[in-house]
Amino acid sequence: MKILIVTLTLLISFIGSLALLIPLNHVATSDLPTGRAAWQCADKPIIYPGWWDKKSGIKSESGGKDGSRTAGPSVIKLGQGKTARYVMYYLADQPDPTTPTPNIGRTRILRAETPADQPTNFTPKNVAMEFYGPWMPKVDGNGRSYSTEYYRAGPYYGAVLPDLDERGEPRRNPDGGYATWFMYYHTAGSALSVAVSTDGGITFTPPSEPGLNPLFPFEVFTDPKNQKATIRQPVQSLSKVYDQSVAGSASVVKAPDGRYILFYTARLWNYYTLDDLAARPDQVGHPDGHIPDYGIAYAESKDGLHFTRRTAMSLGVSSPAARGVGRIIEPRFHSGPEGELEYVVSRPMIFADGADKETEKVLYRMMVSSHSSTYRVRSLHSTDLINWIWDKSPAAGTFGFGAPGTFDDKQTSYAVCLRENFAKGHELRCWYTGNGYGHVVNSPTGIGYCSTKIFD
Repeated sequence: MKILIVTLTLLISFIGSLALLIPLNHVATSDLPTGRAAWQCADKPIIYPGWWDKKSGIKSESGGKDGSRTAGPSVIKLGQGKTARYVMYYLADQPDPTTPTPNIGRTRILRAETPADQPTNFTPKNVAMEFYGPWMPKVDGNGRSYSTEYYRAGPYYGAVLPDLDERGEPRRNPDGGYATWFMYYHTAGSALSVAVSTDGGITFTPPSEPGLNPLFPFEVFTDPKNQKATIRQPVQSLSKVYDQSVAGSASVVKAPDGRYILFYTARLWNYYTLDDLAARPDQVGHPDGHIPDYGIAYAESKDGLHFTRRTAMSLGVSSPAARGVGRIIEPRFHSGPEGELEYVVSRPMIFADGADKETEKVLYRMMVSSHSSTYRVRSLHSTDLINWIWDKSPAAGTFGFGAPGTFDDKQTSYAVCLRENFAKGHELRCWYTGNGYGHVVNSPTGIGYCSTKIFD
């Protein structure tokens, strides 16, 4: 009996020590597989700079519609069974020496498609949206003036929210027309905006309603220290402290109660120095010591167009992902994966990943780009779209890096994932951006693909 009591005491002590290793509210079974060995990844980019013209059989000296960059995929699934297909919208840059930014050129969102049983074999379809600013009046409806930089070249990083029927096809209204789709994007001036589609997601156009775009305004004025430069300042009555300098890449989820929940990249006004963060130059991608602070902010809407920002405090966020400045997810700095000084968490992309094993509620997964010395894809999970818990991931991120010399051997970012359910389990299919944010100067690069099978 005495031996049994001692054994039970040791067992309870061991279980207690394990509990200390698991963060509060963390469900270990909800973590994604991590590391290149856990994923089946294409060793070459499936879409790369110059891909559009090559696949279309067009010869172009400039490299065509995506000649200098392919990045930031947004992928949706249409149809069922034999009609099932993936539609990808991605950011493309075309070199243009006549523009103010010749190395960037003209940006656009391109649309490509592939059968669902061939997730890497996309075919070019059409230009989903493009414009070259300024494309809005310099004075808005309230009489505020803005510089042309406020609305300059775009669009960037479009994330599409479709409206589908029970067959997975674009929904039709009673009059026969298509229901409205939304695309959330930002411009080169980091002005988060919305565009709509009324043709089933083929093309998108920014609404003409005055003052609608950008969603969260800021003022642009001449820098008093440099008359040739401009700096941004928030419109105080409308802005929050956590997105004073950038409200960028975003995506939206339709909540069960019908609300549109927007998650977007938000940057604080301040910059850190190496000393502020107790960092070495080799630990950060900004070795000059001009280090930004990006996190994920939250807003909600009844119509998908007009959004109200909500702070983490007002939402009652209790997860440790928020640290108190208003955003619901913050960079972890020295508390992230070992050896990585995380100071950027950006480009949130959300998908439903089955049900939580403990609560049986819908499990939402958020893919993010986490930056230290370079970008890595990481993820979080939630059952309420408010409290997000970091998934475990190694220093190299969720997908790991490719072999030396491949397109993703130094960087992974801007990922989007979908869950496919099969009789024996499910498969996660993910598309992401490789080295150099998809810019051709960092060749080889482009959009890659990874998948993993999970047997429930």
